[in-house]
Amino acid sequence: MPRLEDVADRAGVSHQTVSRVINNHPNVSESTRAKVEAAIAELGYRRNTAARSLVTRRSQTIGVLASELSQYGPANTLLGVEQAARNAGYFVSIAALREVGRDAISDAVNHFMDQAVDGIAVLVPHADTLLALEEMRLPVPVVAVGSLGSSSVSGAMVDQRRGAELAVEHLISRGHRRIGHIAGPQDWTDGSERAEGWREALRAADLADDLLVQGDWSAGSGYEAGRKLAADRTAIVI
Repeated sequence: MPRLEDVADRAGVSHQTVSRVINNHPNVSESTRAKVEAAIAELGYRRNTAARSLVTRRSQTIGVLASELSQYGPANTLLGVEQAARNAGYFVSIAALREVGRDAISDAVNHFMDQAVDGIAVLVPHADTLLALEEMRLPVPVVAVGSLGSSSVSGAMVDQRRGAELAVEHLISRGHRRIGHIAGPQDWTDGSERAEGWREALRAADLADDLLVQGDWSAGSGYEAGRKLAADRTAIVI
């Protein structure tokens, strides 16, 4: 494989000049830039990102720890993270967990550290995930998507509790008094927050909160939960 020095020899410039061209440094004349780019194309030179990361201590890679990617929400969140990373000049390295547990999380995070990732986005919105990440005291920024975060881990989430409250308040304003809720898994932050918002809004209106049916985010569980609530409800919050 051609080296940066080979490009410099072919273009008749220093290797520092080649580096400036590759990194789009402004202090390079147009004629010099053209010669270097021509040499790069002729030799088929490609930057060695592994070697570069050893020098800069940056890999331009974001580690993404994910689970439940067969579900619509996590899959689309992953797509959003990947697109945002690309727009910022980063690539993503994905570790999809088959099961959520401290050992699995630790193994995946250690793999990311071996890759010298510049940060980690965590798409595993389970209650124990945040605790496991806190214990690791990682040297790179970590953002837990779907979590409020903590002192050592940043959080980014939709206000699921307030969203559920608004949905219930809307139904109450339309005259409904029996309002059920098809809840997501309660070890998911999203699921527990929605259920709590639904419950708080009903209690604030002095209405019963006895129509909660547990689901698992799948279409099948939603269908079965809907059948259970169909005989005893006027409205459903999902």
